[in-house]
Amino acid sequence: SSPPPPPAVQLSTDPDKAGTKVHTPVAGFDEVGDENEMGDREAAFEKEEREVSVLKWGIVIGLISLCVTFLISHYLESLHFPYLPEAGVAVLLGMLTAFCFDRSHSTLMLSDLKFDFEFFMIWLLP
Repeated sequence: SSPPPPPAVQLSTDPDKAGTKVHTPVAGFDEVGDENEMGDREAAFEKEEREVSVLKWGIVIGLISLCVTFLISHYLESLHFPYLPEAGVAVLLGMLTAFCFDRSHSTLMLSDLKFDFEFFMIWLLP
């Protein structure tokens, strides 16, 4: 059995689209649709994939920051340094992490890690 014939491609006769290729499907073989639509879908998929990747990295960096906070707090406690409590270390480390994100121009990650007042008031505060 032979492979199906490729779709026909012709040059446009429309004066507004002079020299552009027009995709004319061959009956029964080409049900895909417009190439621009495929490009838009691929671009949307890549954008969504990037957003998910940035969100995952944001979570990883948040967990690493939490671990570093515990380590620094434990170290300061072992030195009997009472002037900087664990919450202070967490705030300073959070400020440092946000500053690094801001300098790297990672606005997507900053928007994902933004403080949510409603979530704090309903779920964390009680």
